[in-house]
Amino acid sequence: FLHLIASFLITCISLIFNALAWKYLLELFKFNGAKINTVKLYLKSNILKYLPGGIWHFVDRIRVLRQSNSSIDSFVLVALEPFLMLIAALLWIPFGQINIFIRITSLFPLLIIIPKSREIIFNRFLVYMQGKLIKSNIINTNLDSPEEMKKNYNKFPFKPLLLEMIFILSRFIGFFLCLKAFNISNHLYFFDWISTFAFAWICGLIVPGAPGGIGVFEATFLLLTGGIVIEGPFILSLLCYRIVSTLADITMYSLSRLIKNKRIIYSK
Repeated sequence: FLHLIASFLITCISLIFNALAWKYLLELFKFNGAKINTVKLYLKSNILKYLPGGIWHFVDRIRVLRQSNSSIDSFVLVALEPFLMLIAALLWIPFGQINIFIRITSLFPLLIIIPKSREIIFNRFLVYMQGKLIKSNIINTNLDSPEEMKKNYNKFPFKPLLLEMIFILSRFIGFFLCLKAFNISNHLYFFDWISTFAFAWICGLIVPGAPGGIGVFEATFLLLTGGIVIEGPFILSLLCYRIVSTLADITMYSLSRLIKNKRIIYSK
């Protein structure tokens, strides 16, 4: 129970790292909206990812940002955050002994260090995100022209990316504590666990229509570790982690409602 309590606390803290990463992204791209508490907005809207479709937390952020920014800028400011989360998770994969092809492929995101490659990769991601939102009748803005978006590729978001990697690491530590609660963490090396966790987490993030990655994350993990761990206790640990992460989202949502609105961007 102490392991599960510690897992819950660390998972709550991980959401703060995630919110701060988005905050620094907005600052980097000269976000126009000094009166918006972006940390509160992030934590408050995060609970909406559990609604069918898995995109409503993005929708709520776009709705708020659009009050002070253009539709295109609001969309980009929101879409870049899961883009960086995806890259951060991929960069943890090579640390383990997962399939060599997956490890090599996970290094491709390093191409975003090159401005031209960053422009191409991000534009493709924008088209993907736009398609998801258009299907839900959320936006109808054409973002296919890269000329409109070049201003967003001038600076590489090192600080937000580092925070996203810390976010993934802290999420994993929360999961690892759930494994220790059932005494199965020694079935794989620590870095093998984090590598497998990152891959399963990515699958839960990108599979369409999976609210919060529910089911996809667990199924991927079971597939990758089949025959290595004892299935019964491992399924219980996965169930406990899902409960812990959901309770953390609810807790941080509740705490965010207690945060007073104040200037946290460009405040002097």
